[in-house]
Amino acid sequence: MSERPDWVQIGIWGDSIIHGGRDTVMGGWVTRLKMYCVSRQLGDHIFNLGLGGNNSTEVRNRIDAEIVARTVHIDHAFVSVGVNDITNKSKLTSPEVYEENLQRIIEIIRARGKSPHLLTMTPIQRALEEWHQYNDIIVRTAKTCKAGLIDLRRCDLTEHTADGVHPDAAGHEKIFQDVKAQLLAQGIIPAESEV
Repeated sequence: MSERPDWVQIGIWGDSIIHGGRDTVMGGWVTRLKMYCVSRQLGDHIFNLGLGGNNSTEVRNRIDAEIVARTVHIDHAFVSVGVNDITNKSKLTSPEVYEENLQRIIEIIRARGKSPHLLTMTPIQRALEEWHQYNDIIVRTAKTCKAGLIDLRRCDLTEHTADGVHPDAAGHEKIFQDVKAQLLAQGIIPAESEV
């Protein structure tokens, strides 16, 4: 647990959208979340563990060691993965393997005593049929495995991606605002009146 009961301690795993490389203003929505928590004196333990190109298998293979390395600084582990599973030709993953990967990721997080959460994929402008199918898998897996869920399917990034997938700075700001609102509503980040 955190050193202070009001500190927010989160690790966020995923791909290039988590990494935030296309955001030339602040380096992505995860950095914005960290700075928001720092500005509210909720600690600086928001870890960006996004790696460009990662699919669900790669996140599954690395998450345990990365949780162990930060074990006293993470209470909640969030995973946002899927875009490479459906769009990257060298990393395509079947729906069955994708679901197994998510279930295994949740098991790993729980085995390390952390609270697991899944994020749906933000809207993209290609592989739309698969995007819907795999987001349905995320929602179903979160429910079945009793994991937390941050739903980003309605975050409108239509005018905020250079390539139909990767958000620009304004897109990352929209994602941050959406994630922050859901974290506040779920009590993962304390309301401003509580600190």
